[in-house]
Amino acid sequence: MLRGDVKRLNTEYDVIIVGLGPAGVTSLYELSRLGFKVLGVESSKILANKPCGEAVPKQLFSTVKINPDEVNSYPVRNVVIDLEGKKKLLQFKSVVGYIIDKRLLLELIVKNAIDEGATTLLGVSVENVEADGRVKLATGDVIRGQVVICSDGVLGPCFRHFKHYTFIGAYQCKAQCRICEDETLYLYFRRDLTGYMWLFPKSNNMCNVGVGGLKIKPKHYMEHLLKTLTSKFNLRILRCDGGAIPALGPIGNVVNGRLIAIGDRAGTAMSFTGEGIRPAIISSIYASKKVREFLDGVSNSLNYLKEFMKEWGWRIDNSSKMLRMFLKTPGFLRKIVIERLNEKLALKVLFGETLGLTLKYG
Repeated sequence: MLRGDVKRLNTEYDVIIVGLGPAGVTSLYELSRLGFKVLGVESSKILANKPCGEAVPKQLFSTVKINPDEVNSYPVRNVVIDLEGKKKLLQFKSVVGYIIDKRLLLELIVKNAIDEGATTLLGVSVENVEADGRVKLATGDVIRGQVVICSDGVLGPCFRHFKHYTFIGAYQCKAQCRICEDETLYLYFRRDLTGYMWLFPKSNNMCNVGVGGLKIKPKHYMEHLLKTLTSKFNLRILRCDGGAIPALGPIGNVVNGRLIAIGDRAGTAMSFTGEGIRPAIISSIYASKKVREFLDGVSNSLNYLKEFMKEWGWRIDNSSKMLRMFLKTPGFLRKIVIERLNEKLALKVLFGETLGLTLKYG
C-alpha cells in the first residue's frame, strides 16, 4: 500500500479514484479485480475520518461479502424512540442491523483491492481535477486516468464539477459509555428539530452520539443532548466533529467528461435517515459496471444513474420525499406518527421502502 511515496507513481491509469470512503473503496476493489490499473487517492492518512453513525442494515453484508464479526459489529434488535421524554420501544424478532467499525470495513475492502493489484495513495491531497481525466496532487505531480471516479464527499476537489446544494448538518461525538439495554439503539426527537439525535452503542463499551438535521446548528442540539445522556449512559467523550450529508436525492448529472460521481458526491445518501454506507456501496457497484463497459469499448457512456435509480435507488427518492413531508409536518403530528409506528412499518420507513406512514398521518 502506498502511503505518500509518489516516486513510485505512474502517470497514466485506467481509473483514478479520488476519495476512499465506502463508495471509493468499493470501486477500487470492483475495478481492480477485473484487471484494470487502478489508483485510489485519499487525503487522510487513515480511512473513515468523516463523522458517521456507522449504522447499517443486515443486508449490507451479503453485498460486501464480509462477516459482521470481522468489523466488530454490534447487533441491533430493538429501537427506543424518545420524543421529548415520551418513549416508544420497537422490538424486532431478529437482528435488523448493526453498528459497525467503519474503518475496519474500509480497510478490509482496500486490502482485498490491493490483493487484486490496486494501488493506494494515502495522506496526499488532490488539488485539482479536470474533466479530461487529469488529476493534480498536492505534491505537484499530475497524473491522468481514462476515467476519474469522484468519491470525495460533498466538499472535496470535484465540487466544481458536481455541485450539491442541499445538505444535512451533522455533529457527532465518539464516547465510552455504559450500555443500558442489550442490542438497542436510541433515537431522540424534538418538535423544534428538523432531524433527529441518536445514541448508537458499539462493541467494547463505545458509542456514537450525534445530531443531524436541515437548517439547524447541530452543535447547539448536541450540547443539550449530552446534558441529558451523560449521566444515564456514563458518557466519557473522546472526540467530536462535524460534517455534511447530501439531502433530497441524487444530483441530476453524475458524468462530466471523463469524470463520474458516486457516493455522497452523487448525493446517494438516504435523506430521511442519513444512512450513507449502504447506498454509497451499491451506487459504486453500478458505477463500476459502467466504467468497465466504457473501458472495454462496449459503451460510450459512463452514466449509471438511470439503471441504479430504477433497480435500487428508488429508495433514495422515497427517503427524500419523506424528508420533505417531515419538514412540513407540525410538531404535534410528529408525536402522533411516533405513537402509531410499529416494527414492520418502521423498517420500511427507515429503508425508504414506503411512504405510507407519512402520507397517512403527515
